[in-house]
Amino acid sequence: MGGLTLEEVAKHSTENDCWVVIGNDVYNVTSLIDTHSGGKEAIIQYCGTNATDVFFSKHSQRLRGSAELLHWKHWKLAAGGLVWDRS
Repeated sequence: MGGLTLEEVAKHSTENDCWVVIGNDVYNVTSLIDTHSGGKEAIIQYCGTNATDVFFSKHSQRLRGSAELLHWKHWKLAAGGLVWDRS
């Protein structure tokens, strides 16, 4: 499988079905919404989008590849869907 496209990620843009792109990875963060220390809206407004810039403006780079972040990782972004590459 070549990964997901941004169009596919965009279909998951609600509080009950929330996927975000961070770097080249797609995360299902639906279960994180109710417990996020920054509040629900900090995540909900980015559901279905590439949240890389905002994520790293609020979180440490040390989270990249960490077990904490990998808990929500589910897919890779397809090469054609990549709009931002932090590496």
